[in-house]
Amino acid sequence: MDGLRLYNLSLKQTGCGLRVFAPSAFGSAVATFTHETSAALIALAMGELDRNGTNYQAA
Repeated sequence: MDGLRLYNLSLKQTGCGLRVFAPSAFGSAVATFTHETSAALIALAMGELDRNGTNYQAA
């Protein structure tokens, strides 16, 4: 979706690996992501961490 912007996403380590979470409103997620979209967002985030020299280690 051209022009879509997402803010305040969280990248979290879970028992199933890294996951991307959208913020909640009224007790429900404001957005959910397909596995492919989530994988792409994780790859982008990890690339930015590497580019900025952030030492991220998955638990």
